[in-house]
Amino acid sequence: MNNFELLSGIIRGVWAIDEEAAQSYLPLLSNVLKYKAEFEQKPDNNWMYALGAPEASADTARYSRWDGFNDAPKNSVAIINIKGALMKGDQSCGPRGMQSIGNVIRQADDHHNIAAIVLHMDTPGGTVDGTETLASIVKNTQKPVIVFVDGMMASAGVWIGSGANEVIASNDMDRIGSVGVMMSFADVQPALKKMGVKFHTILADQSKDKNRIMEDVRKGEYKEYRETILNPLADRFGAAVRENFPNVEDRHVTGSMFFAKDLLGTMVNSIGTFDDAVDRALELAQDNSPNTNTHNSMKQFNHINAALGVDNLESAEDTVALNEEQLEALDTALGNQAQTQTDLETAQQAQTDAETAQHAAETERDELQTRVEELEGSAGSKRTTAQVEADKKKNENAKDDDFSHIASAQKTFDAISAIDD
Repeated sequence: MNNFELLSGIIRGVWAIDEEAAQSYLPLLSNVLKYKAEFEQKPDNNWMYALGAPEASADTARYSRWDGFNDAPKNSVAIINIKGALMKGDQSCGPRGMQSIGNVIRQADDHHNIAAIVLHMDTPGGTVDGTETLASIVKNTQKPVIVFVDGMMASAGVWIGSGANEVIASNDMDRIGSVGVMMSFADVQPALKKMGVKFHTILADQSKDKNRIMEDVRKGEYKEYRETILNPLADRFGAAVRENFPNVEDRHVTGSMFFAKDLLGTMVNSIGTFDDAVDRALELAQDNSPNTNTHNSMKQFNHINAALGVDNLESAEDTVALNEEQLEALDTALGNQAQTQTDLETAQQAQTDAETAQHAAETERDELQTRVEELEGSAGSKRTTAQVEADKKKNENAKDDDFSHIASAQKTFDAISAIDD
């Protein structure tokens, strides 16, 4: 049976897919489960090619098609289709898997004949398994990547496409969004039980939690599965979309779908034709622009940008490179900041010392004022005044006594002088 891998992914996998598209697959899934349908192997050999400028001639088309990168002329654009429901591995009955798409993107990014990449996208999404890896490959290419939406870019498709330089929609009514995850679970046990199939589950003594969450899901108990599996995946998905599309609003990451015209400036850069997408890819390539997501440039740091004298910082593979001149500018700015900080600390210390000295002087003044008030209001102040008056009178009397002694001495001296005569 050729359907095994597809059925396994549908029945057991966690999906980032538009719900409307998922519902449309249910009749087909029902027939497969009833063994009424089987997919035939039909490999898709038309899912990747290159467009290159033809030799100069008024009769030739704008671009010539080449089935391989080796045969394409230099400065060609790699065209890679991302269409239909996506799964990690290739489907013999459906589109190429995300692993193969990622490998071809890497080949195009490394090939000397390829100048840029256009992802021709019309997908409702796919399995979570494989999506983040492919999205990372798209985001980390060195050559410009343009996503051309030709109908739908939903769920996993948004995650993948968000890593490109720009997104161009084919018309206003292209549908984009459905940012979220869901688990598609088809419980076939009841149908098989009716057919006489018996299910036996035997766990090792050490494995009491093995498959426990899925058994709860079969019972209709979804809480733990939602909290431990779906919610973390949705958080990771939403964080990637917010990082790559910084202008999105909360309403854009709750699973809703939108028309392209309503997402201009958030998830869509412009509306145009396929040729417009190819032209834009070559334009970016001529500017030597690596894949820096022009619709969603990296987070900016205003103070660093000012120090470096640039409007925006750009990164490659999550790394920012600075030249010698920029390093000197940053070093000078940091040195000035350090000196400014030192001067500020010195001024703050001087202010602190002045405030301390002022406080001490005010304290001493208050203590003296208090002492003066105590002395002025005490009983001893009267006695002090009386003593002062008494001392004054005593001094006056003392002066009189001093003069009487002098007069007596003069008389004695005169008497002795008379005897000698």
